[in-house]
Amino acid sequence: MAYAPPLQRYQSGDHVGVWRGYQDGFENDHGMAMEVARATMRRVRRNAELLAAGLSALGWHSLSGAPVSLRRSQPLPGQADAEAITGTILPAALLAFWEEVGGLDFVWDYNRKETCPDLFGGISIFLLDPLCIDPPKLPFDVEMWKDMMEDAGGNRPTSFNLDLAPDDYHKANISGGSPYGIVLPGHPIDPMFACDHFSMRFTTYLRLAFRWGGFPGLAFLPRTAEIDGRVAELTTGMEPF
Repeated sequence: MAYAPPLQRYQSGDHVGVWRGYQDGFENDHGMAMEVARATMRRVRRNAELLAAGLSALGWHSLSGAPVSLRRSQPLPGQADAEAITGTILPAALLAFWEEVGGLDFVWDYNRKETCPDLFGGISIFLLDPLCIDPPKLPFDVEMWKDMMEDAGGNRPTSFNLDLAPDDYHKANISGGSPYGIVLPGHPIDPMFACDHFSMRFTTYLRLAFRWGGFPGLAFLPRTAEIDGRVAELTTGMEPF
């Protein structure tokens, strides 16, 4: 069988298989990976806009006021400095996410006077762990890393944490643990996305989050008819990615 480029295979429907090839090291061309990643994240954005509309109709308000934020053109402000100080290129999946999606925020706006809608039969926000991926803030990250190195006597650490989201406690307006994010240097195409309860590839996390209507914490709870019905309502029309 003739070799088909990853983007062609992806567009033909082999979404998971193409990304597994990157994750397992069978494909390693960063340029071609960016093409696949952009195609992936365009689907993510369309799904996010659909989800935002569905949640808004149910009275859901995001903490930032923008459940889907503006796309960010490449190169990103601070990208060159971030790559220089960490000694690695930023992962293709994350770059494409920032370029095609920008940021996602489905955390309930806990500053509002009213309580959040009860979408799943009394399940707390803490357990729902709403989807949130910050837009890029690389200039801030670079300054933080520089301060960290200065505190260490100028020594360059072996890894750098790139925070991408508040943890489940902070999403519920409770003082909690460390932010969710990735570690640099790491996988150059699809990095590991780590939090207190799980660690998985960035694209895998996004699939999990959209599979559960923007609330990946549901994956760890007992299934109920109310959960299944609401998730089906929120995910109707979403594209596989």
